[in-house]
Amino acid sequence: MIYLLILFPLLLSLITIAIGLRNGLLSPMSLFGIHMMLGVAFRAYFVEGSGVSLDTFLDVLTRTVSVDTDAIMFELMLAQTCVLLGYLGFPNWLSYRSATVVGNQFALVRGGYAVRVVALTIFLASWAIYLIFMMKEFGSIQAAFLSMQKRALLYDSDVAMTRKLVFVAAAAMAAYTYAVAHDIRYLRGLSVVIWAGLLAFHVGAMFMTGSRGATLTHLMLFAFVFWVGSGRRTFRLGPSAIGLASVLAPVVGSIVLIGMASRIAGQDHIPFTQALGVALERGPQILSATFPIFDLYAAARYFADANGHDFGMQYLNYITRFIPRDLWGDKPMTLGIQMRLFYYNDTLSGVPPTVFGEYYIAFGILGIVAGSIMFGFILSVLTSMQRMLYARPEYGAVYLFLLISITFGVVKSGFENSLFNFLYFAVSLLAVRLLCAKLGGLIGGRKRTRQEPAISHTDMSLGKPSDVPYR
Repeated sequence: MIYLLILFPLLLSLITIAIGLRNGLLSPMSLFGIHMMLGVAFRAYFVEGSGVSLDTFLDVLTRTVSVDTDAIMFELMLAQTCVLLGYLGFPNWLSYRSATVVGNQFALVRGGYAVRVVALTIFLASWAIYLIFMMKEFGSIQAAFLSMQKRALLYDSDVAMTRKLVFVAAAAMAAYTYAVAHDIRYLRGLSVVIWAGLLAFHVGAMFMTGSRGATLTHLMLFAFVFWVGSGRRTFRLGPSAIGLASVLAPVVGSIVLIGMASRIAGQDHIPFTQALGVALERGPQILSATFPIFDLYAAARYFADANGHDFGMQYLNYITRFIPRDLWGDKPMTLGIQMRLFYYNDTLSGVPPTVFGEYYIAFGILGIVAGSIMFGFILSVLTSMQRMLYARPEYGAVYLFLLISITFGVVKSGFENSLFNFLYFAVSLLAVRLLCAKLGGLIGGRKRTRQEPAISHTDMSLGKPSDVPYR
């Protein structure tokens, strides 16, 4: 019976992916469908195949509780159906207009010597200030990186605020990468080597802090910006795409595997080589546990049923995020921390509620319906931005960051963390863009006029403008 129950969300995910494939495999709907297929259908299948009953299994919990598997599956299918309705139900002009507003605000500045100098200066200054502060706080760079790897460590407001410089560095590297890609035909080999070395330093430093998700996000961000900045607009399976995939696939796999092995070595107090073998042996389980949408939603649902719905208070608490806890000791805890306290009786880290879990905690089934429809509209705005990349490649950075943040970050963790990560990156990107535009003229670089928004949509699967936009 359980396998028949798994079949329905699997089919719904495949329908979602098929709708998204009209705009390419990297379209928002395709990635959302893939995430839901892995997080619901595959996760449930793996757990059931492991001999653990879904009715009493929650990977996120330290104690076993009884959950209604049928109700959870139905609500997740209802949520995904409402996402499809929101994606297809709003008029094209509304999503296009919204995408244009967002894209224009955070567009990258095109190439030129001055842009590269300004972006490089911001990048180096951000990392220098961050590392100097970390050395002062922890005594050495090594001690700082080791401390950052402890994901459950709580930092004071000074350290937490200083870590936001990483977003500034990422925005500057995105602008630097776009400028290099735009001018790569005219650059000397040394300039490209310097760019590649600094990019490797940034990704490596991110990985050393223990943030695998951020490492992968930044790596894909820079690869995508370079791709569109160098004049490529399509995502067809050609020699260039295969070459890029052949490079990125082992890198991404290595980051995931080494990160998991490092965590196993630290938690089980075993040598890294032994932990690496354990990580390889647990491959399917690790992949399954990476996308535990079923588990996390079940945890959020059980939490709401036990404590009652908050009727949107979790969203009002977003305002308090900008007030340091040093100044307001009784500041309300975030939803993830509340769930952590409920299940683990500590506040070392948070329990991701999933975006659908946030909706359920707020307003129950009604919240799932209304929230999922709005989430579908957000995906339609992202799709419109994707189709505009043919004429507006400078939208590449904000599009890719939003794409990953929404289809993976928001779906799994909810809006709470992913929204603020995007805000930090967006503000940094806006600041870098303004500095590149203003200071570039003082340095003597080429002055480029801002383009008007493209009036045609773009068929990403064909790589040319289309007369009739579609989703």
